[in-house]
Formats: sequence, structure tokens, C-alpha cells
Amino acid sequence: MIAPVKSNRAAQFAYVALAAFSCAAGTSWSLPASAQGAPFRGMEILDVGPQPVSIDWRGRKEPIGIRFLMKSIEEYQSLIRNRTRTIIARIDLGNGNTVSFYETPREQFDDFGSEIVLRSRGRVTRTYTLQDLFADKSLAIGYVGLVRGKADAAVVLCNFVGQPSEAPEGLVVIRVSSAGLSLHSLPLTLYGKVVVSRSNLDHLELWSADRATVSVAAAPARYRTRQCIWRGAYRCGPWAPRRGQIVPNTIIDPAIEVRP
Repeated sequence: MIAPVKSNRAAQFAYVALAAFSCAAGTSWSLPASAQGAPFRGMEILDVGPQPVSIDWRGRKEPIGIRFLMKSIEEYQSLIRNRTRTIIARIDLGNGNTVSFYETPREQFDDFGSEIVLRSRGRVTRTYTLQDLFADKSLAIGYVGLVRGKADAAVVLCNFVGQPSEAPEGLVVIRVSSAGLSLHSLPLTLYGKVVVSRSNLDHLELWSADRATVSVAAAPARYRTRQCIWRGAYRCGPWAPRRGQIVPNTIIDPAIEVRP
């Protein structure tokens, strides 16, 4: 997850018009079919956390981006001390499908115990740990993008960020269809982002900084991109360098971009 101070661009984000009410698990939002405000990177951005949230995305047609804020050090210390498994967010995708994010922190910033739980028709169909997906315990949910395509197709793009911030980022795609949910991990990136087009959810573009040129997130670095195509699984081509240099801070927040 990302501390509020990590980005100096928060003022640029448009907040979604939400109907909010309290619930036992934390805060719940029902997203309107057409939210107000200008989008950023093709989405309207919603800041959530550090309290658990439940988000209703049923019937929503426009993309939504979710940026998760980090708990305080004291909160994490309490969770570690009490060995507590806590829910970060639950997203209702419609048709009985939900995605939930959990953490069971065991060591501050080194082991978040991050999990993704998929449910269909109210039953848990699969639980994934970030340790199993990427062999990295330091990854925690940072951003989620909810994007609908044609018919009933949709994708949930998940960006898990490492601590410290220069650690690799884990990208996860949850594909949504009439058949249910399927989860797929993508190659790790550094100060990167994932780009998707609403007209073709089967094509993803990964961006990643060249580690040899990175110093800090505020300094220019060379970037490279990689094309990933869905063919029953994601097939990713080789990395291709981009011309010039880009400041990572202009890429990583919200680390997801939606194009027409």
C-alpha cells in the first residue's frame, strides 16, 4: 500500500461522486452509473483506506481507479503483535462475483501476508497469496483498476507495490466473464504501470523503468515497454526501450492507465 506522502500529485485527481454510509466492516460505497468529474488516465480515482471498504461496482460502465492508503506504523504493529488477518477491501463485480484483498502482516514492511480471495455465488473459489504468485512477501495492494469492455467482459487490474518503494511491483489481472473469474500474474515491473484499452481488454502494455538508470522516483530514468496478449493465457513479448527519459513519479500514480 502507498503512504499518502508518496505522491505529490494528489491534487490532480478527480474524486468520484459517491453515496457513502457506514457499515460494520468499515466504509461502503455505491458507485453511480455515471460519476462526476474529469477522469485521470481514463479513470476516475477513488482514495480509500486505511479502514476496510466495500465497493459496489455492479452496473457501473465507466472505469474506476482505486488508490489504497497505508495504515499507520502503530496500526501495523498492533496487527503484527496480535497476528490479525484483516480485510483491506471487498469489490462486488456483479453476477455473484466478488474480489477481496486481505493482509496478515508478520513483519513490518517485509511481510504483509497479502492475499486475493475470489468468490463466485458467495462461495470462495480460490485464494492466492502474493508469496505464491511472485515469491515476494513485501508486496501490498497499491492500486486497482476496474474496467469494462464489450458485453459482460471486464478486467480487474491489481498493482501490488513493494516496500521500500524501489522494490519491484507485482501486476495481477482478474478476468471477469459469464464463466466467472480467473486470475493471472504478469511479469514484475519497476516504477511501472499497466495500460489497457476498453476496446480490446485482451491487449495489455507494461511499462517498467530500466533499473540501471533509476536513482529516485523524482529523477528522470529510461523506460521500456512490453506487449502482453491474451491467448488462453497472457503471452508477453520482449521488452522494447522507449526514447528519452521519464520521471517515475509521473508513471507510478496510479500505475494503471485506461485508453478508449
